[in-house]
Amino acid sequence: MFAQFGMLLDDGSQDVWQDFERWIEIKGRSPHTRDQYGRVLVGLHRHASCTPLLEITRPQVIAWLDDAKRAGKADNTRLTYWRNSRSWYSWAVRENWLAESPAEGIGKPEVKPVLKTVLTAAELAAFPAAWKGSDFYSLRNRAIFELLRTFGTPRNAELCDLDVPDVEMRLSLIRIRNGKGGIARDIPFSATTGRALTRYSAARRKVAIPGETAFFVNYMGRRLGNQGLREICNVTAERAGISAHVHPHLWRHATWDVWQRLGGSREDGEKLWGWRDGSGMPGYYAAASAGSRAIDAGRALLIKAGL
Repeated sequence: MFAQFGMLLDDGSQDVWQDFERWIEIKGRSPHTRDQYGRVLVGLHRHASCTPLLEITRPQVIAWLDDAKRAGKADNTRLTYWRNSRSWYSWAVRENWLAESPAEGIGKPEVKPVLKTVLTAAELAAFPAAWKGSDFYSLRNRAIFELLRTFGTPRNAELCDLDVPDVEMRLSLIRIRNGKGGIARDIPFSATTGRALTRYSAARRKVAIPGETAFFVNYMGRRLGNQGLREICNVTAERAGISAHVHPHLWRHATWDVWQRLGGSREDGEKLWGWRDGSGMPGYYAAASAGSRAIDAGRALLIKAGL
């Protein structure tokens, strides 16, 4: 990946970026995390007229963040810019590449609360049902959407990173070996999901190129990428008649909502969804669907009250 991001930087920044990539690898962070840092830093570098990363000043970082706001970048995008630049420069200081961080002390961008889209149980079922055929694409896409709606839903990058040995058919488990933050976990799947995975696996063997280890492959027989997975979600939403804007991460919110409604524990959920103990993520996910649960509770009480 050094060729993708390191070569987009000036000569003076390539050494520090390559060192950062190796540090990421040693810490067991996912390729998605590394790539996200790369995109943010290349953007900052270009905005600062290709000033070397280690020579960028505080006013240049502030101007970059301000221009992102003026350009209409989404709140969460600007928050990612702020968080990743701050984190990277803190790393550079700790590793003695810099004496002080130009991002230190810059205020966190204001993020307005947004009502999150949460897929309903009917919508979750509609996605695999949209692919009824026995061709390779139908079998692959149905397997993907059955897997996405299991408890502990893999993240986008985690699903694309799955290799054939990670899908334990006999144990009905998906093994996430290098999840976000380097957290490994096992995800159980149902008999229905197991059937979809088994049928796709048989079709995969006829399409995957020799030596390809990826479980999910594209039409060329190579590993399915993050963007490819997003496109599959969009195409399937159209086939299923779902108008909401969808992306793979929505399934994590939706399955967590179902988990909560069924009385699943926070402790077990943290293990399945790949969060650290005591993480604030369960509360964040719960807030996304709190309005929906409140409406359902209100309706139930209206019926009970005879109103």
